[in-house]
Amino acid sequence: MNLKIKKAIENIIQGKLVAIPTDTYFALGANGLNPSAIKKIYEVKGRNYSSPIPLLISNQNMAENISKNLPDLFFKLAERFWPGPMTIVVDANDKVPFIVKSKSNKVGIRIPKHKVCLEVIKKTNFPLSGTSCNISGMNPSKSHDFINSNYTNLVDFVLEEPCGIETAPSTVLEIIDNSIKIIRYGAIKKEAIKKHLPDIFIY
Repeated sequence: MNLKIKKAIENIIQGKLVAIPTDTYFALGANGLNPSAIKKIYEVKGRNYSSPIPLLISNQNMAENISKNLPDLFFKLAERFWPGPMTIVVDANDKVPFIVKSKSNKVGIRIPKHKVCLEVIKKTNFPLSGTSCNISGMNPSKSHDFINSNYTNLVDFVLEEPCGIETAPSTVLEIIDNSIKIIRYGAIKKEAIKKHLPDIFIY
């Protein structure tokens, strides 16, 4: 295993924050099931506690392990668009700390299409926080040089590997009564979802 990846994994297991490359931008990676690690993320980003933290996972089993009441439509979306830049908001179960899901009792999850990021998730064996590595309100970055120059105060370690090719953030959606609500438009367009699920109402 790459020494940089090994160090990133060690930091995350210790409850520290790591800048992790994804298929979109660098994420502020931490153990998504560790409340104190997630609290650090809110603090260093200056993020509002009412904004839930999305989680990056490595496989569908991990999705089922942290959620409940997954509808058939979830599996149809996951089969077509994962790994990839689609975040699906689902009902979180009790394994997900309150600080992650906030009052909504929901959590956004996705499997990133990025070999290094997936390796880190698999080796730590828990979901990673997927919020962008930046100060809230600032633009996300695909450059580890930029992270090193501007955000070393946010993280304990920067995993210096390239991000993927996506130039937009993930598309965020939620399944409501067998229809799809797009919460944030991103890399996957509404038309692509409609083409895959022509009978489903998308708004």
